[in-house]
Amino acid sequence: MGKGSSGRFYEDFQVGMRLECAGPRTVTDADRAAWIGFTGDPIARYGTGREVHPLLVFAFTHGQVSRDVHGRTQEELGATSVVMHRPVEVGATLNTTARVIGLREDPDRDTGVVWVRVAGRDVRGVVVSYVTWFRVPKKHRQSRHAADMLPSLSDHVPVTELYSRDVIASPRHETGGRFAFDDYLEHETIHHGPTHTVAAGDITRFARWFRQTDARHQDPGHPHAAAPLAQVVGIAYALAHDGVEDRIGLRAINAFRTPHALREGDRLYAMSQVAATQNLTPLLGVVRFRLFLFRNHDPKGDERPLITEGKRYLPHIALDMDYWELVPTEAGLRR
Repeated sequence: MGKGSSGRFYEDFQVGMRLECAGPRTVTDADRAAWIGFTGDPIARYGTGREVHPLLVFAFTHGQVSRDVHGRTQEELGATSVVMHRPVEVGATLNTTARVIGLREDPDRDTGVVWVRVAGRDVRGVVVSYVTWFRVPKKHRQSRHAADMLPSLSDHVPVTELYSRDVIASPRHETGGRFAFDDYLEHETIHHGPTHTVAAGDITRFARWFRQTDARHQDPGHPHAAAPLAQVVGIAYALAHDGVEDRIGLRAINAFRTPHALREGDRLYAMSQVAATQNLTPLLGVVRFRLFLFRNHDPKGDERPLITEGKRYLPHIALDMDYWELVPTEAGLRR
């Protein structure tokens, strides 16, 4: 029996299976610099001090899961209930566990979809948790496996679960901000100005830095080559900084999907819709944004529905993400 491993087949997963994902990772200043280099994220609070970008923490945990869970993955389908339980600082060591909570065999019987609940921890406890699902091949097409078991998933993270203690807004001379919480109106659309082109080698370098071991992230010639979920989300969130410069930080992702793969050479554009707003304190509010990332298509002036009546996304949409963002009020900015 060979000692090497290239990942699990669909038949290797069982509901209730718990995986202690090997490879703890200590966050360094080099990691923070790399995140800015890979995504272009300009948020002031993560470029100074010791606080780490929450999506960098997500990327680390997703990479730790990769070796044990995603080794044979053909397609990462999305994630939901991504909760940033508290801030992480440089020097924290992260460990990750995953538990299988759902299985569904595809109609073609060649593949199946697996749902796992992931938790990333430091020495003080859980710092990030989420559910993600992905498609993997079966070892034998005609093999019998456990009956389908679909998990029950929430469509949003309650505002009461968002971490908002000890939050202080960055001064505007650091953020370059123009708008406070009170300026965001439900149903408004924000076309974010900057663009991002995925340069040759960006996907491979990101995958290696964050230990995304899947061959389709490591090999540009792979038939299912695509950027990792964390890279897609990180670039989109960085582009969405324009127009929301005073944001304090992403606290939860209700759900996101990557309808079409992001590949080298793609030129990316971002657009957000304000889905909801809620005051938390006189100094702080929370905005629910729906962020779309477009590949090789500028959405300005395009009035077509982004999702067809058959619930299919237009071919240029690389990401649809629904998330909660903390934003200071005018009073909070004057504090």
